[in-house]
Amino acid sequence: MRNQHTPLLKKQIKKLDSPEFDLEAWKVSTQLLLSNIFGAFDQKTIAIRDLKIDYSSTMLRDSNANYKPMETCRKKGREVLELAVDELEMLIVPESELKKVISSGDTWALLA
Repeated sequence: MRNQHTPLLKKQIKKLDSPEFDLEAWKVSTQLLLSNIFGAFDQKTIAIRDLKIDYSSTMLRDSNANYKPMETCRKKGREVLELAVDELEMLIVPESELKKVISSGDTWALLA
């Protein structure tokens, strides 16, 4: 069974490299996608929702001179989406195997 969600997730990953990248717009579309796949309360969905640029005085004071808040958000977003793709690809059951399991009636075999 081909996973139809991974191309959509990979498209979101590519958007991270766009020169016209808008963090808030990307977060909205990515949250919607992840919540449709994994659920609104999944940690990946929440991690994307919580991405933000931290310009607090504490953050700026404690960071080194190379602190790039947008780049940090992009890296975190990429990691979350790559994890989501990996999860989906590892959970794919080949169609031939799925048909065998369904015809046998042993749906617990999918978990083995």
